[in-house]
Amino acid sequence: MAKRFIKYSKYNSGYLAFEFLILKELSRINGYLKRTQSPLLTPVPMHWLRLFNRGYNQTEIITSLIAKETKIECSYDLIFKSKATKSQTKVRKNVRQTNIKDSFKVNLRELSKYIEKDIVVIDDVRTTASTLNEIAGTIKEHSPKSRVHGLTLFSPNPKFSNKMFIPNRNR
Repeated sequence: MAKRFIKYSKYNSGYLAFEFLILKELSRINGYLKRTQSPLLTPVPMHWLRLFNRGYNQTEIITSLIAKETKIECSYDLIFKSKATKSQTKVRKNVRQTNIKDSFKVNLRELSKYIEKDIVVIDDVRTTASTLNEIAGTIKEHSPKSRVHGLTLFSPNPKFSNKMFIPNRNR
């Protein structure tokens, strides 16, 4: 059931499905976000070509819904994907970190505005956490004192679903 929900939401502009899930899990999400100091939400970016083909970025939808419900500031320009890569769903788990290595960049002007905030990177699915680890490492390269957290809605492993965690900073 969860797998079908994810696939539908991700590939069919499932705004209402994401909104339902965010509202259903809002108290849990708020609980995680309260552990941060002055959080800033930011979505996992999509390469411009994939965004053009799909028409939307599902993590931007999720981030905007969480920001709206929690009244927490968000930035859609903090991180960008500079390199087109294969979809993480299309590569084996042991290849995912290599697949996205050095594919994210930080907008330094945007980062300078949020130096005192805990950065919470929002993703839809956490399988190996490769994407969040890569983004955290990229942010830490430019701002070693930044505190970076990851928040995902789904995971094939139920103990990781809708959980906030601190990504591994050793890329």
